[in-house]
Amino acid sequence: MFRASCRFLLLTMVASPLLWVAWLLWQNEMLAASAEPGKYDIGSLQSLDSIPSLASKPLREVLTRNINNQEIDKALLLEVASKYRQRRPLDPQGWLWASELSQSSGNSAAAADYFSVAHSLSRNSSSMLMKVFNRYLELGLVDEAMLVAHDLVFAQPNKFRSLFYLLSRLSDNYPALVEKMIPSNVPAYGNYAPDQYYSWAIDDAIKAKNQELAHAIWVAIPAKFKRNSKYGLNYLNYLVSLQHWADVAPVWLEHVGNSIDAGEILTSDFESTINKNSPCWQSTNMPGVTWSIDSNSFTGKGGLMLEFDGNENVNYNHLFCHVAVESNQTYRLSGMWAGTGISTLSGPFVDVFFATDKGVNVRGEQMLGNWPWLKFGVNFTVPDNIEIITIRIRRIKTDLIDSKISGRVWFDDFKLEKLAAPVDFEQANERAVGL
Repeated sequence: MFRASCRFLLLTMVASPLLWVAWLLWQNEMLAASAEPGKYDIGSLQSLDSIPSLASKPLREVLTRNINNQEIDKALLLEVASKYRQRRPLDPQGWLWASELSQSSGNSAAAADYFSVAHSLSRNSSSMLMKVFNRYLELGLVDEAMLVAHDLVFAQPNKFRSLFYLLSRLSDNYPALVEKMIPSNVPAYGNYAPDQYYSWAIDDAIKAKNQELAHAIWVAIPAKFKRNSKYGLNYLNYLVSLQHWADVAPVWLEHVGNSIDAGEILTSDFESTINKNSPCWQSTNMPGVTWSIDSNSFTGKGGLMLEFDGNENVNYNHLFCHVAVESNQTYRLSGMWAGTGISTLSGPFVDVFFATDKGVNVRGEQMLGNWPWLKFGVNFTVPDNIEIITIRIRRIKTDLIDSKISGRVWFDDFKLEKLAAPVDFEQANERAVGL
């Protein structure tokens, strides 16, 4: 008998909380149903006071349906929101409602405080983070929105580019934007590179031609990510197009690992491996043409080889090298080259490109057929305001019947020398061609 009583007592102790929770859930559902329009009186707190202390769903229903209802007493809804937060303190939606209601009631300070709590509670919910982010923007609190965006893009990296672009249009404090929004690391899930956010940010800043933003991003990128990076080369090319060596030089040093002097051609003898993201020699893949470091050389063990496969009428300017120079100074570019089996009447040549407003270049002589190692040369005077030139290996597309070029051409021992006698720039460019 005693054992039976103990079992009954134990069963009652275990079942009572379960029954109480079941009853509370039932109450939640029943009272929430009564919150439908016309069935629930939200004109006073009397009905709310009768709700069990842990029941929250009816309060949520009231707030959901009436948060944007201009005819409802905001003070009453604030009380409803307060009761909801008391019963569900960890639900960020309750704090977000309180913020919206406080703002509409003219209490901006309380609205900001409630937003802050909503943000803190929303870090594990992307949908809630987006709500908080949008509310900050509605209030004009761009700096606060940056912090929310930081958490949002860490949870969902695919949102980074659109949000970063939006905030870069709303704020010109680019160092603050970069510091606050870009996460210091990337999520463990997914196949993201460790510098993925920086890569997206700086490439998009360059596309937007926003030099100040690109600079702020580059400064923030850890040094270990800058060296020989694809976006580092992209940034370097962008700065070269602006023709300010003072801006190019530090980026060159961080990207390449060492500085260069005016007139110095990086990897001019092709004796070492060329990094794919080196400013010399840069290349873009193009049908009908391949390039490589080849054992056929004028001196040393390696030369640069360009091979045309005979299947394309190539308009080629896709292998090039940036070189620092002095404005208004006269130079001679020289080197050695050889060729075999170059077909068509439009052959390869070397030119020097100046990134002026119109973009002009001084071109060397083209060669056809077969020729042994010979010296080539191009004389030019650097235009005013030009501080970086680009040496390019080219071939121009032709309308001739025999247009598909084939054959091989090798280059070695590039050299850039100052000349004492100036060369008239206009005369030197009589044979200039555009991009």
